[in-house]
Amino acid sequence: MKIDTGKRIVLAIFTAATPLLGCASLSQIGYVPEVAVFTANYTDKYVYYSLDDADDRPLNIGGSAHPFKNGGTGGTDCCRSMPDAGQKITVRWQEGTKDINADQTPLLHKTVIVRGSSPPSGDRFNYMIVRFFSGQQVEVEILSDPNGPRATRNPRRDQIFYGQRVMRKIGE
Repeated sequence: MKIDTGKRIVLAIFTAATPLLGCASLSQIGYVPEVAVFTANYTDKYVYYSLDDADDRPLNIGGSAHPFKNGGTGGTDCCRSMPDAGQKITVRWQEGTKDINADQTPLLHKTVIVRGSSPPSGDRFNYMIVRFFSGQQVEVEILSDPNGPRATRNPRRDQIFYGQRVMRKIGE
């Protein structure tokens, strides 16, 4: 079997590059690198959560958030490779008082499709917002802002991150 020169060059490049890519790169297809995770809580309860991938493997990221009346936000966890828009993610959470007893509080979970759009390449600040709503509803959205002199606020970013108490509904 004779392979033409063009195909041989492509095959040689692919063969040489495969060890350089490594397994980690191949397993990150459908993920966005260096994502900060923020929490927006539109409920009247404290929320404690963690995130798993579509195969229920822990993403080793999560946190907590105050009730909406107390600001509705939590800390920021940075920076991890996270599922991209259109991918599945499982949110596991408990809701209750500030001093929640994890052993006596039900663990809720929901698998959702990450909303948003794939961040463009370049110098960007990529972040994911995990939003909690009344009725044990949750959504996850990935967003991106440019860095540097073109830096602007993404209009999809929740107003509670700017200290404004603007209630949001799921799907908005």
